[in-house]
Amino acid sequence: MNWLSKKTAEQYYLEGTTQSIKGNFKKAIKLLSKAIELLPEYQDAYIHRSIAYINQGENDHALADLNYVIEKNSGNDIAYYNRSIANMGFGKTDLALADIESAILLAPKEAEYYNHRSIIHSVREEFELALDDAEMVIELGNTKAGHNNRAIIFEKVRDYPAAINEWTKVLKEDPNNPKAYCRRGILYEKVGNNKSAINDLIKGLKRKEQLMGDIREQAENLLQKLEIT
Repeated sequence: MNWLSKKTAEQYYLEGTTQSIKGNFKKAIKLLSKAIELLPEYQDAYIHRSIAYINQGENDHALADLNYVIEKNSGNDIAYYNRSIANMGFGKTDLALADIESAILLAPKEAEYYNHRSIIHSVREEFELALDDAEMVIELGNTKAGHNNRAIIFEKVRDYPAAINEWTKVLKEDPNNPKAYCRRGILYEKVGNNKSAINDLIKGLKRKEQLMGDIREQAENLLQKLEIT
């Protein structure tokens, strides 16, 4: 491989990662694939291509890239983390859990890894373990993500006052978070505090373009119901 080809591969890699950050995942995959064609052992290009594949819903291709990286370098915590995400895309929670635990062993201070493991435990209905991981996320400094996770877990176990408390903590850090307002508003209605529910739902729906379809629809329907009554 001559110097010019290596430089070209790096240029494709940089352009590909830039496109991925912009959300142009198809273009990112094409550029990163060109980098890999020129440098077949370019591990960072495989990792970033796997991220683009995951965002495209092509988890099988992502797994192939990540398996290659891990085979070449079993100490790459980012590869294990991304492979965990890809395995979750297939609903393979056992494999996803094993991978994220490998990532945590390699990088025990990475808050995002505990956050992801918390989500896996929650999906598996291992709620105490999920709460423990969410607490670790908070201890490691990502308090918004930790409280967000704890709120969702408390919702799942129907501890609505605790969930309201967690969403309140999220809103202290991010007072313009429409999802937090809507979810807290929905919970206020469940505990009989309709006035607070209406206030939160109105605030959340002011930025409804930022909301996922399901939570937006749920919030709009509930607000209409509450305003009628």
